[in-house]
Amino acid sequence: MDRLISGRINDAVILARADPETLTEEDIRRLDLYNVSELKFGKGVCEIKFADRLKAIEKLHEIRSSMAADGEAKSFFDAIGRAAEIPEQSEGSEQARQSGNVNPAD
Repeated sequence: MDRLISGRINDAVILARADPETLTEEDIRRLDLYNVSELKFGKGVCEIKFADRLKAIEKLHEIRSSMAADGEAKSFFDAIGRAAEIPEQSEGSEQARQSGNVNPAD
C-alpha cells in the first residue's frame, strides 16, 4: 500500500507518449505500471487512470489505527488478567487462614 501512496508515475507517462504501434511486449514489461488502474488507447489518445492515492492513504490510516486499537485493547485485557490472577496456595496455608493462624510471610 505504501507503494501506491508514494509510487512514481514516470513509466506511465513514457507509455502515454509512446506510439502504441511501435511498442514491443518487452518494452511494456520493463515499465513500472504498478500505480496504473486502467489504460485505454484509441484514435491517437492514451487514457491512463491511476490508483486513488487519497483512498490508499485513508485505508492505510484505518488499518494502522485498528492495529493500534487492537494493541491497546490487548494490553488492557492482559492487565485485567494479571490483576485477577490469584497465586496458588498450599493446603496448609489455606487451612491456617481459615483457622485464623495466618503468618504474614505467607
